[in-house]
Amino acid sequence: MPDISASLRSSLETLVSRVSSQAPRMPASTVDTVERIASILRDLLADPARLAADPDLQHSLVRLVRTDLPLSLETYLNLPWWFASRRAGAGEELVAQLGLLEAEAHRVAERFYASDVDRQADHTRYLRDRDA
Repeated sequence: MPDISASLRSSLETLVSRVSSQAPRMPASTVDTVERIASILRDLLADPARLAADPDLQHSLVRLVRTDLPLSLETYLNLPWWFASRRAGAGEELVAQLGLLEAEAHRVAERFYASDVDRQADHTRYLRDRDA
């Protein structure tokens, strides 16, 4: 099975690079939001074996990297700069979409790291019970 993580990382970096190069025409804070989302996704993509073991999680990540994030950004960037800058709603829509996508990235990360969080909680219980 090919390493889909490498392909997703490449797609993500290409998108982040495009957004960074277009920063002057992006609404305030959107470049930072894209970078925060990308940071979360990079962490998840750094463990391809774990992703391969959970097809639902992998699907969620593929959808974020290949569909949802690019669609939001490309739709905005495809507008002529003069039109987007005059139409407040275009920037507001992008900001709202990125907020929703950042929340989705956090939900995916919660699922990705759930077993680690459980293991940490189990160890805390063990340590408390051991001293009792």
